[in-house]
Amino acid sequence: MPPTVRPDLQMCHRCGFETTESFSQCLRCGGELQTAVQIRRQGRRLVWIGVLLIALMGVVVAFVTHLVLAPALPAGFPRITETPDILAATYAALLLPLAFGFACVWKGAAQWRSGRPSLRLLTLGLGIGVVLLSGAALLLLLR
Repeated sequence: MPPTVRPDLQMCHRCGFETTESFSQCLRCGGELQTAVQIRRQGRRLVWIGVLLIALMGVVVAFVTHLVLAPALPAGFPRITETPDILAATYAALLLPLAFGFACVWKGAAQWRSGRPSLRLLTLGLGIGVVLLSGAALLLLLR
């Protein structure tokens, strides 16, 4: 169970500064201060954005997989017959927004539950995206 956060507590998403005083900007770094209610609302939005991204990219990946693996397609339907390295790079590029969607759900759920911003989770999600994108670029370069 996450620790309860006072409703009047304001937190900085940049440096983690906390205050119960009514300021609009952080006294340490100048970043925007947000209340726990605002952070939870932002977390809820992130969860929904992540779920939407996961659903949309799941449909796209399923459709591309069908075009790659289907033995026979109706007339006029394109069949993808690329080399394996191009297909791997394509899937890596398709998985990037999917990974970002999972990171949004993960970060948003943590914010929604705790009422505290989590810069570490965002950094981890972006790191996953960079690794996937780098892998796709490396596959294209090694071709």
